[in-house]
Amino acid sequence: MGTIIKKGQGYEIYCSNTLGSVVPYAPEKRVDGQNHGFKDLRDRPHLVKFIPEVSTSAGLAALLREVNSYRSAMMTLGCDRMLISPNCVSSYVAIAFRESWRNRPRSLATLARRLAREVLVTEPLKIRIALSIEPLRNFFGEKDCFELLLKIFAYGATPQQASAAFEHVRRHVPRLLAD
Repeated sequence: MGTIIKKGQGYEIYCSNTLGSVVPYAPEKRVDGQNHGFKDLRDRPHLVKFIPEVSTSAGLAALLREVNSYRSAMMTLGCDRMLISPNCVSSYVAIAFRESWRNRPRSLATLARRLAREVLVTEPLKIRIALSIEPLRNFFGEKDCFELLLKIFAYGATPQQASAAFEHVRRHVPRLLAD
């Protein structure tokens, strides 16, 4: 897992020592399904509609559009969303700064603390988030870069309530990444 940076009610921020992916990466079949590969959405948020992982979530699609908009300093590297039990929606979004020199543990940890603080104040009992700073093998040809993996677990008495909790969290994240 790595080193825990900060832990509180409903969240955990840690720095992983597991070497992550190469960006960009190609599609691949997996035992647990299909990874559709990296899609460069920077300044092309209209292409989000072609990302199969967001086909069941307007909220996740909106998050990807906002993070990849022309005014954003960030970009997405990957995502997924799934119902992992009748009362829990799980998702992840891998994000990074567009400028590779900013993708260092210190700057991503600052961003992670801000996300945890601001998001959890609004909805502390229905969600849990894990923010993992993970080293990338390669980021567009550069070494020593990291990504921030934002994992959201949203709960409800029904799948619809869990989805509603997820949508609530999703509304706060783009604003925090844009500031």
